[in-house]
Amino acid sequence: MPAEHPVLRASRNWGNEYLIHLVPNAFSVKILEIKRGHKGGLQSHFYKNEFGLVLSGRLVVRSGYSLDSLSEMLCERGSTFAFEPGLIHQEEALDDVIVYEVSTPHFNDRRRFDHSEASDNFLESTSPSDVLYVDVQGKKLLLEKYGFLPCITGDVSDAVLEYLTSLPLATKFSS
Repeated sequence: MPAEHPVLRASRNWGNEYLIHLVPNAFSVKILEIKRGHKGGLQSHFYKNEFGLVLSGRLVVRSGYSLDSLSEMLCERGSTFAFEPGLIHQEEALDDVIVYEVSTPHFNDRRRFDHSEASDNFLESTSPSDVLYVDVQGKKLLLEKYGFLPCITGDVSDAVLEYLTSLPLATKFSS
């Protein structure tokens, strides 16, 4: 039987970020729930590699290596996208969207190109020295510092709960 892993949730202005599995020094697995009409920051990462699979809804993904070269791609259920370090990117939800994300375990890694306190995107730019690469010791800091809290079943929308319970990993909610 697989080991149980607690589901952690970070509430964001654009929706919710669920950390469903973290392997220190290797990768993290998340489900992103982005509300219709909201978008993530226009940003790049110093170290982080991300891969996304759209589970439901439609979103526009913008990406390019400079602000002048951004292209747009419409993503629907089953579409995938990937962002390597240095690639400027942004996701904008046309519907309520659920994305399955796998990335390297770099947290607090963002260079913002559109930061405004009044926007959906309240997380500011960081510097390379601010990036937390999660190793075994870094797991506790991640929970305390970056807004990930144990997730209770009532904190999860029915759509996300359906995906979480269908995953092959044994996930655990706090009661």
